[in-house]
Amino acid sequence: MRFRYTSPHPKDFPDELQYLMRDRHNICKYIHLPAQTGSSTVLERMRRGYTHEAYLDLVQKIREMVPQMGIRTDFICGFCGETEEEHEDTLSPVRTVGYVMAYMFAHSMGEKTHANRNSDDDVPEEVKQRRLNELIEAFRESTGQSPDGELIGKSDRGHRVSFAKLLVIDRADNSTCKRNSSVASLFGESLVITKLSLVRRVQDEELVACESSA
Repeated sequence: MRFRYTSPHPKDFPDELQYLMRDRHNICKYIHLPAQTGSSTVLERMRRGYTHEAYLDLVQKIREMVPQMGIRTDFICGFCGETEEEHEDTLSPVRTVGYVMAYMFAHSMGEKTHANRNSDDDVPEEVKQRRLNELIEAFRESTGQSPDGELIGKSDRGHRVSFAKLLVIDRADNSTCKRNSSVASLFGESLVITKLSLVRRVQDEELVACESSA
């Protein structure tokens, strides 16, 4: 059985949980860590309880402790009073953090939010949509475009994987003939009946053997 931990609040993500995710092989190396914005002043108006610098420090700590961790996030543009400078502050982490996925939205007032009670929704709708398009484009640039002739799938940790269409051996027909790879010609091969802990043990043993032979 595997577990996928989803959405902690950035200020409530203790070191103990990171150690657990690092050491337990049946906990997926994938987490949703909502940023909301890259501006500390906007985070303060949102009453999120952390600064953008603290958020980036947490991302760095997670990456140091669990290098293979895939991080997904949320971003909101056009929050009450958001300036162009604050919007630019959000574009920066979108481009640099290396998220595997991001949900991006234009701000809309919630009926019972702090913002609705204490702030004016003063960013014009056309500005929100323009900023949202810029966020989306920045994310696409950060993940890389897949040129024509490539296939796309997802890894175990939710990261998008692209690979070129090449001539490969089609094991399905038990021949050495090569065909162009495509979605229809990707095959899995049953090996053994096992469990996750044993698979990990074999992988570790193979890694040690490779290091010894090197």
